[in-house]
Amino acid sequence: MGKTDSFRALLLNIAQELTSSNFDDMKFACDGEIPDGVLERLARPIDLFSELEHRDLLTETNKDFLAELLLHIGRQELARKLLGMNEKACKLKRSCSMLHGTLPGKVPHFLGRALLCEEVIAHLHKGHDRLVTITGPPGYGKSSVAISVGHEMMEQYDYHVYYISTRGASSVDSVAFQLLYSMGIVSGEDPISQAHHYFEASHQDTLLVLDNVEDMLVPELKPSFLKFIKLTGEMAPHIKMIVTSRVALKFISFKMKNVPLPALTKTEAAQLIRIFSPQEISNSHAETLGHLCKGIPLLIRAVASLLETNVDPELLIKEFERSPGTTLRSFGLAGMPPESDMYPCLKICFERLSPELQRHLVALSIFPSSFKIADTSCVLRDMSDLQRQLIITQLVDNSFVRPDTEGRSFYAVHRIVQVFCKELLKESKELKEFYQNASNHFNLYFLTILHDLNEKFYGSGEELKTVMIAFECKKNNFFCALESSIREKKLAKYAADLLNSSFKFFTIRLSSNEFCRLYQSLLEVFKNSEDKKRYSHCLVSIAFHQFWVMCSCHRPCPKATKMFKEAYEMQKKLGFTKTEQYAECLSKLARAYAFDGSLADSVTMVDEANTIVQEIGCSNLSKMSVLNDYAAVYSYHKHHETAIKLRERFLPTAKEHMTDHPSVGTLYEELGSSYEALGNAEKSMDCRKEAIRIYEGFLGDHKFTATSYLGLGTTLKSQGKYEEALEVLRKALEIQRRTIGPHVETVITSQEIEKVLGILGRKNEAEEAARFSQKLMDDQKRIEKAMEDLKI
Repeated sequence: MGKTDSFRALLLNIAQELTSSNFDDMKFACDGEIPDGVLERLARPIDLFSELEHRDLLTETNKDFLAELLLHIGRQELARKLLGMNEKACKLKRSCSMLHGTLPGKVPHFLGRALLCEEVIAHLHKGHDRLVTITGPPGYGKSSVAISVGHEMMEQYDYHVYYISTRGASSVDSVAFQLLYSMGIVSGEDPISQAHHYFEASHQDTLLVLDNVEDMLVPELKPSFLKFIKLTGEMAPHIKMIVTSRVALKFISFKMKNVPLPALTKTEAAQLIRIFSPQEISNSHAETLGHLCKGIPLLIRAVASLLETNVDPELLIKEFERSPGTTLRSFGLAGMPPESDMYPCLKICFERLSPELQRHLVALSIFPSSFKIADTSCVLRDMSDLQRQLIITQLVDNSFVRPDTEGRSFYAVHRIVQVFCKELLKESKELKEFYQNASNHFNLYFLTILHDLNEKFYGSGEELKTVMIAFECKKNNFFCALESSIREKKLAKYAADLLNSSFKFFTIRLSSNEFCRLYQSLLEVFKNSEDKKRYSHCLVSIAFHQFWVMCSCHRPCPKATKMFKEAYEMQKKLGFTKTEQYAECLSKLARAYAFDGSLADSVTMVDEANTIVQEIGCSNLSKMSVLNDYAAVYSYHKHHETAIKLRERFLPTAKEHMTDHPSVGTLYEELGSSYEALGNAEKSMDCRKEAIRIYEGFLGDHKFTATSYLGLGTTLKSQGKYEEALEVLRKALEIQRRTIGPHVETVITSQEIEKVLGILGRKNEAEEAARFSQKLMDDQKRIEKAMEDLKI
């Protein structure tokens, strides 16, 4: 075969330097080129070389196949020796199969990232960006997005795509070597220059995917790595790059884009749980676990792996809720893959921050949801807004904080980072004290804002709209501050006074669960204390909410009546008879007693309530509340004309001083009820339409809005306008299902729909509505029993 002595000597020399493990790996890599039976008979590396020669896979002029085998087993120095130092830039034949550095296969069940992939492709292929960095905390699926984009660029746009993971790389030389190797180029002594030379000379559209570059961003490697990326971006017009990292990269000498990954949505997370879970899992369990996993794909896969071992989903949920941090750390145990253990990954990232930036992150983790730069003044103290902006920008670049709006007016700490920070407090006494101090400032700051908003709640028009918007923007932060303050001795009384003076505001702005959670906690704090005044005020707040939200429309509520009575007797005994809360007790008790009691006694009580609110100068809102109860007393005794006169007498004042206030909507709703009782359908519908207009303008989808739709629908039905009634009733039911769920009013609405469908002769739909009504009643009874068992 014309072999020279020097070539034979070279092969012998290389064979002597190969270990037995190397030899085994090389034989394994030859599977497909050499039959198994032949491979088994080969005892030494030199025998393998002879077999390659026999099959024309190795000659003095064609060393590519053997060189690639040597590269595959990690013996780059032997590959260089085989090819000769003067051949260090020699390109291997493209026909040779790539044994290393190829793009990994597409990720199965790739949910919730399609739009992000399209965005990355648009920047790289359709736009003029040379580099896209995909950033996010551990487990968010950065690699999956990069790999998916790589496949799309290769399949749809004919790019050559080369992928390397830099995890564990110890130098930029090793990164350049991997890139050259992935492209089938044998590296020489200076792989960095060699790579840049090749990139600059290339005329083929090429995408480089550099995955997991965090290890290259440590202080000793970062400058040289950024220089390598910078020169590639500047010198190579046909080279596009994707870099995945927990830390954002920034260059100004060429166009680039950073694409931060969000967590999966609630729906996407639940769907992924169901896909990965090997056991049957209910929608409720899937949604709860998806939420507890914070929408993080890696955590979802870890949970699915636990479910694969027949772990009870209910037990897993309870453990997650009891201690999310401990559950997070447990994913590194019991056979779980090391990469599922997110806590060490987060800790490494955290420790790479400066001590000062670490403390700032811990302070910001107090915010339960989004925040504005100005709001951070309560935890990032004694600095300017510009300094705060720079701090948050650094934390965004390190994937601990994310922009929460397109224009970056709001930010939020990643939810998994919040869990991690809570775990850190268990390990560091210093951080725990720092966090507690920041938390106190946070609570006081938001309680003060809430106090100011409450004062404006009694306004109207644009001022009231501004209050509503301001509250919704910071609702979670307010709730967190209130809940935390209730547990703090120094702030508990301040929180109680604020909550009890704002109970009407919170009745319409908080969900029932949120309201009960706050006020029940408050009630427990003062129940066994000497402070009976605040305890009685808590009773009034809870009773008011029970009366208006938890109970059915236009009927007295036994639970609310019981609480009002307890508060009334306690305040009377203590001598607090000239307060807004005392007047509220009197008027609501009068309304309750009027339903099946004496009109005269009820009128006496509500007269006293009305006198109190006039004497102590209560707001128009309190005066209207008492007047509405006054009118209800007469309505219960079928004196509807009197009830209408009372309410209409107050309307001019309400329109002038409380334009479109939700409480004015309540006035119109109850007017509509009285007109309906008198048989004046037109007036009733006009009043309810006005109530709906006010409610939708300020409350949107709310229990009150649905109540007016229900009233309007029943009136339309009584007028024989069945199609219109059906449309309005379905609107009411839609709102109720979203807001109050199984509830007396929801049942009533469903039953009314059933009746209308029956009248219209739509038998199948009516039967379906009947089944739904029955299910609602069953669910309502089950919930009521559960609440009784819990003594709620």
